[in-house]
Amino acid sequence: MGTPMSIELAGEFPAGGATLTRTYAQPLPDDVAATFAYWDEVFETWQAVPTSISTDRRSVTADVDHFSIWTDFLSGSQQSLTAIRDSAAKAGQAVAEWTTGAVNTASGALHWSLGNIFTKRVELPECDLPTPAWVIDLPVGVGVDDPVRFCAGYDKANPELLVVKARANRGYGFPAVLNVQPVWEYNSTSENSIGKLLEQVGSLDQAVADATFQLLNEGRFVGAGEEISFGIPASSLTDFTNEYLLEMRLPSVAQVLMSTVAQQLAAWGASKINGTLAAALAVANCGSSLAGVTDIGNGAGAVLGCLRSADEKIAQMIGLALLANGMQENAAGKLAGQLVGKISVALALMPAAINTIDYIAEMTLPQNARSLTISAAEVTAPDPDEPWLITAEGVGPIRLAHVEEDFALVRERRYLCSGADVAWAVAGGADGNIGGGERGPWIQISAVGEVTGDVAAPRTASGITIGTTLSELKAAGFYSNVDSEFWWSSVDGVVLTAYVTNTSGGAEPQVTSLVLGSDSLGAYDCG
Repeated sequence: MGTPMSIELAGEFPAGGATLTRTYAQPLPDDVAATFAYWDEVFETWQAVPTSISTDRRSVTADVDHFSIWTDFLSGSQQSLTAIRDSAAKAGQAVAEWTTGAVNTASGALHWSLGNIFTKRVELPECDLPTPAWVIDLPVGVGVDDPVRFCAGYDKANPELLVVKARANRGYGFPAVLNVQPVWEYNSTSENSIGKLLEQVGSLDQAVADATFQLLNEGRFVGAGEEISFGIPASSLTDFTNEYLLEMRLPSVAQVLMSTVAQQLAAWGASKINGTLAAALAVANCGSSLAGVTDIGNGAGAVLGCLRSADEKIAQMIGLALLANGMQENAAGKLAGQLVGKISVALALMPAAINTIDYIAEMTLPQNARSLTISAAEVTAPDPDEPWLITAEGVGPIRLAHVEEDFALVRERRYLCSGADVAWAVAGGADGNIGGGERGPWIQISAVGEVTGDVAAPRTASGITIGTTLSELKAAGFYSNVDSEFWWSSVDGVVLTAYVTNTSGGAEPQVTSLVLGSDSLGAYDCG
């Protein structure tokens, strides 16, 4: 990068503009892009202008509409940039030491580090294993250079939920398409707040606000190196017929430009949400200039040209979004202008980015390289009239292995009791014991009213439930050391204890409580 210099002209500036040219000591390597930029004293930022490189790659030229403080920026591989710096120094040209990433004011050299920031490689996202039992197969690749890196597991707060995560492994982002309805979702790119912030922009230009929302895939656009995650219930896969569970689609040219610039703004100090909003608003406002554009270089040039003519309007929109995000008016206005300037520099230098190479390769990949498939057990909607089943795993949706979490879930959903009347209740715990036996998890079902044969209480596969008679209990293989109220059996190896009490009127004793596992600490009354 050359040293910034003040260019002045005695007299009036030519009506037809002027041309700036810089000639380098050696031809610029093919992987290097260049742009002229001027120092905007109002917003204290550099503003890039469209710049062309000569056929011999020795000179760069720009048509400008004013003289002020100007400099040239270069972007490319570290090896190429170092070679340019060294050859310039040998030729006696004034150069700034910018390969160290120093940031200075316009009076010296100003460098926003480029190089590898225009690309991105990330680690695998982290999931809690294993996936829920209803997931039969969900293959996840682990290639370090895959465009998207996935993981799958379960939700600790709700273990029956499948959790899938996708992380963009490029310097640009991807629109996510989930083909089922999740219980929850989170996008680290925008922290789920894009829609709220764009409402403010809509007061100025609703069409641009809507276009920005679409560019961001209605909040499901995953930025460079960012991550989106979903909590998926088994019920959402009822009648599921899609080829993919989660797709990370090929981004459009506009989305590549937007997400690459957003990543660069974050690298230059903007917050993630501010950088994303600014980049998205700039590109969305210039959407018409991208009609028919299919490559990144031409797209960047088109948006840069649009930015020059609409910079004030775009800065105003960005300022409104920043206000909605909690900034003070003066600070929002100044930052908006600075962001527009930095966007111009990023766009001008983007043709040399590794992203351009990545995107060309991306267009040849099949969709399955960026997608997750799933094979799940057949899911049918539960019948509310069917009683819960007592198995070795637990009672209905409450599992011994996750008794505390499952209880919290069913209590929250008011899903503890069955039947028209509250005639039974369920309780449980993770650490109990009975008769001095081993401590462990337990689940108890107890009668809380008059026992009748109509109570749809939980039951074993053989029909043992609240209201079962003592003779039926004995016939099912339950035993007692003495003829007492406690009778024992097992469900696939898990102890099931029945508590039997006498009934009024001389009828046969009946089961009024069942305990699966260890101890009972008292029933939870659903009423």
